[in-house]
Amino acid sequence: MNSSPLMDAHFFSVEQSKIENNSFKLSKSESSHFIKSLRGKKNDIIWLLNGKGIAYKARVEDLDSDFVCGKIISQTKNFGENKFKINLAISLLKGKRMEMIVEKATEFGVVNLFPLAMNRSIRKKINHSRFQNIIISSAKQCGRSFFPVLHKVSTFNKWIEMYKDEENVVCHMSSDYSIKETIKLNIKNLNIIIGPEGDFSQEELILMDSYNFKKINLGNRRLRAESAAMSAMLKICQILE
Repeated sequence: MNSSPLMDAHFFSVEQSKIENNSFKLSKSESSHFIKSLRGKKNDIIWLLNGKGIAYKARVEDLDSDFVCGKIISQTKNFGENKFKINLAISLLKGKRMEMIVEKATEFGVVNLFPLAMNRSIRKKINHSRFQNIIISSAKQCGRSFFPVLHKVSTFNKWIEMYKDEENVVCHMSSDYSIKETIKLNIKNLNIIIGPEGDFSQEELILMDSYNFKKINLGNRRLRAESAAMSAMLKICQILE
């Protein structure tokens, strides 16, 4: 079986301002990665991701210790993106678990990532710049042209007030319905809500019920929050693709 020609492709993030007149210039850090880590050379074909939904196929024409530049060959909109829009609203988790969620959400094609301070959340803040770097690194790894929007930490009540009229699904063991029974195949925009390790508070459950948020059950085992998020993202992508 032949592998995809993109299996061996190298992806780099690039600011749109560094692409002009069908030419590009990589940042110092991306140039260093190309030269020192990948042992890149002139005439190599690389892919540039602008983070806004466009991927550029390009050829390296010149390089030095601090820069790599070249010509754009072609561009592709929505490269590596889903045909539907999923967003993840998740309670802040402890330690490395939140970093894992940021990484995997990027890989699964999440468009908006909402970190939420819920009643039973232990963590109350995030290192925004570190998480942003994880998003870019993960997008380059999987070849996504759009980098998920990492929103500022919000309280759950404030988030619900803003997004209560959208299509929302809550992952919770109390539900008798699976994802397959709940998700409409033609849906174009969906918010997945994941609670903290200690579960949603009764107040939060009542609030979501008051807005008729749909509850879905991920199986007969109780999952950690990060496992529930990954399971939900995977299953929803499989249903909607």
